[in-house]
Amino acid sequence: MEQAKYCTNCGKGAAADANYCSRCGYDINPQVKSGVSTRETVSEAAECLSKIQFTKFYGYGAVTLLMLVVEGLKLNVMDFWMREIVCGMRGMRAFTSTLIFQFLVVVILEFAAIAYMIKFSLMVYPKKYMSLIDLITPVKELRKTIRRYFFTYALIAAVNLCILICAILIMEFLVDVRKFTAIYRVPTLMLIAIYIINTKLILSPFLALDQNLHPSLAIKEGMRLTKGHNGEMLGWALIIFILNGIGTKAVIGTAVTIPISVYLLTRMYYKLRRENPNLD
Repeated sequence: MEQAKYCTNCGKGAAADANYCSRCGYDINPQVKSGVSTRETVSEAAECLSKIQFTKFYGYGAVTLLMLVVEGLKLNVMDFWMREIVCGMRGMRAFTSTLIFQFLVVVILEFAAIAYMIKFSLMVYPKKYMSLIDLITPVKELRKTIRRYFFTYALIAAVNLCILICAILIMEFLVDVRKFTAIYRVPTLMLIAIYIINTKLILSPFLALDQNLHPSLAIKEGMRLTKGHNGEMLGWALIIFILNGIGTKAVIGTAVTIPISVYLLTRMYYKLRRENPNLD
């Protein structure tokens, strides 16, 4: 049995399938109209945003501002740490828990900002002009983007850790056999190995986010993508290393150097993709 309706404006009864009051014409199903109106409003807003076109470098300027906010927050947190250490205002246990919590928050924010920046750069780099929608779209899949970027980055870090462990084991072996003169060569060879491996894997996060690849597959495809471009990749990696090294020396300088690095790596990524169409 259908439930009877009543007009909330004048109180007159109405049929169960009625949408308007027969006496005063008042809408007795505002939720239906409201739902349609909301969808239409969102659609119209998205259409309006997509019509606002501007050069993509303004978009890179916007993500640089985002990075400035994150780096500024990190600077404030580090300043708080130093004041707490110097002044000794809290007990060690309370200070340690606060430090760990703030460190995790800053790391998550920085990872999220860089992951968003890479996703944004992959979207807008092929375009001459972009819209405000291009700034919003990466946010929709931000959780998935952060997760994929984090695990790819963690896998690259694990590779570096394996190289470090191997170097330590080799040094211990050389100590046991009393070949002390060879020990000093191991750290140098280790750094060279780490540098070479990282230049071959530097585009793996871009593959993971662009093609939605599993981290292990992104590592494999990253090695394939950079194959035959060792000299070029070593040169770009050196430029980015120096650039971010300079950025760390300035106050929140990395807020500028990290977006530049992402842009340069995106440029290299698309260049190599054009030369390796079989990776699509």
